[in-house]
Amino acid sequence: MSYLLILVFVRKSSQLECQVDEKISSLSNLIALPSSFALLYLRTLEEVLLMRFVNWGISTTSRYGFRGFFNQGLMAAPPGYTFKKKRNILHGMAPRSLRPNSRRTPRNFFYLLLLIFVSACMLGFYTDYRKVTYFLRPLWDTPPAPFTWLPHYYAENVSMEHLCRLHGWSVRATPRRIFDAIIFSNELDLLDIRFAFAEEKVVHHVFPGTARSGGSHANPFKYERMQRAAMDVLLRQAGISYGDILIMADTDEIPSTKVLKLLQWCDGIPSELHLEMKHYLYSFEFPMDSIWKTAATIYSKGTRYTHSRRTDDLLSDAGWHCSFCFRHIEEFVFKMSAYSHADRVWRRDFLDYGRIQKLICQGDDLFDMLPEGYTFKEVISKMGSIPKSASAINLPAYLIKNADKFRFLLPGGCIREAGSSSNFAKESS
Repeated sequence: MSYLLILVFVRKSSQLECQVDEKISSLSNLIALPSSFALLYLRTLEEVLLMRFVNWGISTTSRYGFRGFFNQGLMAAPPGYTFKKKRNILHGMAPRSLRPNSRRTPRNFFYLLLLIFVSACMLGFYTDYRKVTYFLRPLWDTPPAPFTWLPHYYAENVSMEHLCRLHGWSVRATPRRIFDAIIFSNELDLLDIRFAFAEEKVVHHVFPGTARSGGSHANPFKYERMQRAAMDVLLRQAGISYGDILIMADTDEIPSTKVLKLLQWCDGIPSELHLEMKHYLYSFEFPMDSIWKTAATIYSKGTRYTHSRRTDDLLSDAGWHCSFCFRHIEEFVFKMSAYSHADRVWRRDFLDYGRIQKLICQGDDLFDMLPEGYTFKEVISKMGSIPKSASAINLPAYLIKNADKFRFLLPGGCIREAGSSSNFAKESS
């Protein structure tokens, strides 16, 4: 009956650095058992010592580690294997130095990192939730349905008959009347530019409304709805008739005279038509995208004054929308604090004159908001200052004719006056 030698040695934790031959000298037992029992016992002992060696920092996979010891030493012992030969083999094994345990990162550490990350996100959302909301707009908002774009044809010294025919319409024998119905706040200079349309036979009537001071806490949307609802009565008082053209817009949305002539002289135009307005901020030096809310409609029995989407037809390049285009810094402050965007003034320094002037010349947002967009690509592409434009081509003719008066609306005229005009003071009192 063949026998296997089973080595059971006792190790003290302070002797890891000892040579293997020194461990052999500390063997406590040499037990000879039948091979069938010895093999089972050896496998059990191997697993027990394997766990202990891992805890001690001794390699269990290398040639000279624990498994190497069993595989190359005891388990692979050839016939005639003796203790002396085993001792010679063990003498050739290099001693293993103690290596630190490679333990897994504690699970609590990941929980701590997760807690820090969530806390930082919550703090950022609380302190600047407006930016977060606008940046995530593609997730909670959808773009308006696409419009049917109508081409806009115009060139100097081209007859109205030819222009109407290019649009698929026919020329009228007499022009229609146009009623320009607007809600006015404090855009005095833009109102001056808009009144120049009177030369084109546009009917203007001014009706008094409800004035609110800059410090008023009244809901601006409530009074805006009241004004728009009252517009239907005011239009009838002004003498509007069926078949007349009604322009529904804000003061800073200025239709071009070329479009007005088309609406006056062409038959076959859609009964409801939106006008695309080039969008500018602070002046015509900072062009942005375009807007569509301005509408022209042929007045009929069921016509109601609104400033929202009425149709899918959109006439291209039909005018200008100049937002926050004021002469005086005080007018900016008035609109920021009394307008429907008053909830965006969440820091007192937003109304600082020096800050407002700096942002006007840089083309940055007064409310420190992210741009509006319906895709992340669109939002990111609009971030930052608005690029300046040095072009003053295709602007309202009245503006160019009176360039000295409206220098602040032209390229290079970003500096605003610190005080307020007498007219503005009179209107806001």
